[in-house]
Amino acid sequence: PTSPPHRIVCLHGWLDNAASFHLLAPAIHSRLMRGGDGESTSNQNIHVLALENPGHGHSSHKSPDGPTQIRAEYALYLSEALISLGWVDHDSKTNDDDDKRKDGNDTAVNSGGITLIAHSAGTADALIYAAAFPEHVDKVVLLDAMGPLP
Repeated sequence: PTSPPHRIVCLHGWLDNAASFHLLAPAIHSRLMRGGDGESTSNQNIHVLALENPGHGHSSHKSPDGPTQIRAEYALYLSEALISLGWVDHDSKTNDDDDKRKDGNDTAVNSGGITLIAHSAGTADALIYAAAFPEHVDKVVLLDAMGPLP
């Protein structure tokens, strides 16, 4: 049997974009491929995603007549991205008896959980997502975390 995928999502800070992780993401992938994650065996099924928030980097901006953007909205975008990728199921809760996704894939959507690596304002997004969907998150790594939001 193949090991569950090790899925890592990198979330950038306020004035940054997904390219903030252009050096770190390949290093993480390489290290995990060598088994350098403290695990006894190497996982050959590793996915590292650097998600870009709207209005940052090459992503499009929101409509000027749209609602004011709040931090929790970024957690929604993260959720939508993970659902779209098939990394999590829209209405799933972790269930050890569930061994198939709705699309018939033999790999359970939530196998192993997601690791969130976040920098600066992205740490708020990671914490909001982890609080809203704890069944989808295995680990959270916060880099230069911002303080509580007013």
